[in-house]
Amino acid sequence: MADGRPGRAFAADPSRGEQTNGPPDYFTLSVAPEAPAAAAEASPERAEPVVPADHPWAAMLAPPALGGRTPNAPALLRTPLTLPRTPGDVPPATQAHAPKDAPRASSAFLGVPGMPAAPTAPPTLEAPRPSPGVPRLFPKVPHEAEKRPNSAPNLSVPTLRLPGQCGAVPSGAALPQGALAARRPQMRTPSPNIPELASGRIQSLTAAALVERLQAEDPVLVVDIRPATAFGRGHIRDSVNLCAPSTLLKRKEFTLERLETQMLDPGAERERFATWRTHPANAWVIALDTDAVSATSMGRSTSGGGGPCLVGLLCKFAQEAYPGHLCWLHGGFTAFQALINAKPYIVRDEVQAVRAQSLPVSPEIVRPRGLSLEAFRLPTCDAQAPAQAANPFFDNIRQNLELSCGITDVVPLEPGELSEAQKARLPAFLQSLLALPSKKRAEHLAELFFRIEKSEQERLQGVMRRHSHGDARSDIAQLSARAAHPQSPTEREVPQDGAFPLSITAALERGMDNRYRNLWTFEHSRVKLSHPLDPNDPGSNYVNASFVNPLRHRGSHRVSIATQAPLPVTFLAFWEAIWEQNTHVIVMLAREFEAGRLQCHNYWTFASPKLSVEVEREETLTRADLGLTGDTNIAMHRVLLVRRGGATRRVHQFQYLNWPDHSVPDSADELLALSARADAARGAQDGPIVVHCSAGIGRTGTQIIIDAVVHYLRRVQARLDAAEQGAADRDASNVREARDVWYGSTDIIFEALSVMREQRMSVVQTVRQYVFIYLAVIHALAGSCT
Repeated sequence: MADGRPGRAFAADPSRGEQTNGPPDYFTLSVAPEAPAAAAEASPERAEPVVPADHPWAAMLAPPALGGRTPNAPALLRTPLTLPRTPGDVPPATQAHAPKDAPRASSAFLGVPGMPAAPTAPPTLEAPRPSPGVPRLFPKVPHEAEKRPNSAPNLSVPTLRLPGQCGAVPSGAALPQGALAARRPQMRTPSPNIPELASGRIQSLTAAALVERLQAEDPVLVVDIRPATAFGRGHIRDSVNLCAPSTLLKRKEFTLERLETQMLDPGAERERFATWRTHPANAWVIALDTDAVSATSMGRSTSGGGGPCLVGLLCKFAQEAYPGHLCWLHGGFTAFQALINAKPYIVRDEVQAVRAQSLPVSPEIVRPRGLSLEAFRLPTCDAQAPAQAANPFFDNIRQNLELSCGITDVVPLEPGELSEAQKARLPAFLQSLLALPSKKRAEHLAELFFRIEKSEQERLQGVMRRHSHGDARSDIAQLSARAAHPQSPTEREVPQDGAFPLSITAALERGMDNRYRNLWTFEHSRVKLSHPLDPNDPGSNYVNASFVNPLRHRGSHRVSIATQAPLPVTFLAFWEAIWEQNTHVIVMLAREFEAGRLQCHNYWTFASPKLSVEVEREETLTRADLGLTGDTNIAMHRVLLVRRGGATRRVHQFQYLNWPDHSVPDSADELLALSARADAARGAQDGPIVVHCSAGIGRTGTQIIIDAVVHYLRRVQARLDAAEQGAADRDASNVREARDVWYGSTDIIFEALSVMREQRMSVVQTVRQYVFIYLAVIHALAGSCT
């Protein structure tokens, strides 16, 4: 790169038409087969995005007159929602900084209006033929591969090894049929233009107007998309509760028929929903959530819905050529129940008996308080479709939706020009990776990340089956020994006392303590307070935080705590955990607000009768302050005074400012320098460093694994240097092990992330972040690149 900063290959460049903030996903955008595709990256960290008024997509979502916000309009129907009519109206999605020889592909799960629809089953993709002298990256999987011990991939050995204990690939299947196969377009008859069908039809309806509709004789179908618990506390009589994942409501390919058969149990509710098929032109379909007042606001993840979910659902009716009126309720159920004349139409507690089901009594199953068996049940889906969890908890396992659509990006790894001396400072697995052509290198990393994602999908589905049926026979939900006991300095076997270490029931029970509803902590690695905060609530020892130790099984005992940005209701639990773990350093990888959305609350000024926190000193750190060139502000350093029970401790908080949500920093040097500064602030007897972003998975996991791998490989390198200089080593086996690591073909990064995924789910959230790990490790070991 011209500026010598290799990480800039991942920065968004508006001049190239790249989108730093994608459109709301109910547009289900894609690009034609001739252009590269950048898949949308759905995640917990985008559970509640808000489209700012000045965002280029806001104009497409808001009514032209009043911008979609007309809370006091007296009219029966408000201004129609304006949606784009032609593919040309839709800004292009691009693959950021793809090399010239990057594969041209199409995202199979997305569909631009008028373009070919996604295939129902991913087509096959032939493995690329290796060039002469290049190791084969996509070998055929032997039938016995699933029975062999799992390990990191080997670039020079033509066999496929699977990650963790859960990475099962169908026997006899070529590896590219996973992540990349679904990217090949399949020609089909173009599907209807959903925005064009919906334009001018989908309108907002006031609560008072809904009362008038209910009093009239015209057929009305009211669809309530709130969670079942909220629906049970109060709902409109004869309404249908369609508690479907927001992604499915906004996705065109998930049709009304699939919503009906997969999300509604057979019975009266499904029959009421099916009446839309016989509605005349004067009929109404009215969708509502908790409190949506705009077609652009996403709503709270815990309350369900939001404007795009409502519009996405109504678009499905438009796609089926529904002849009647399509409306969403302005202000949601909150506005409706506030009307006096709406009281006769509100029904409460009709579903309490259904929700009162509990899990079967078993010593191996922890009974989650207040959760029904349906919370852990996988439905039977169409044979053509992947198994998906249609319930309020497991429907948010993001891999259930993402991997079935093959959205894995192919992101180039371009470290810049490395001299031979710099390459010599790298372990063999990184040298082999850099020796590959750019295209094959990118495909290889995409496949590795796909395998990690696939392993986690199978692991979480196994966890669900274990909770639902108490099925201990399946090895899908088993914890590997290398991931167990992350706090222990040595590897220990998984306990066989009947406990389920991958249990997530504690996280489900403490739903209000989780910032995002689809991120749960595993029982074996979660941070537990020594005493409940409330003596009457044994579960109040919970905090959404996990111990991670990715390379402990290789003798590198470097424990970190990965956690979410604490919520106001969890401030006390967060600081109690900090105190009990003797933590003196916090690394914060998010701004408080990003893209107009709250990412992290201010937890560093806090007071309670038991514990208080105040800022003693605050300073801005520039690049020069961290030993780099330039004077750009990149971080904040706060010294915090934590007082508890008459004792006082100082805690250093380092807040990195240049890491966009769901993306990567411009360059690796800033993150490496900040990590070194944070490590220097930690005393020899201090406890683990606490790392968090917003959800505590994407940016958090990326920073932790970079720090762990760099620290480990530097130690291996130092041991080899000492051996070459004739320095005696007390244990010759340590030198042999160091040589095996440095000159072997085992991918340490892949191995470390496989272990971390068993300790905290979804850490390192995107392919771009995964590739950035390799870039940062190369940068740390080889030095600056030109």
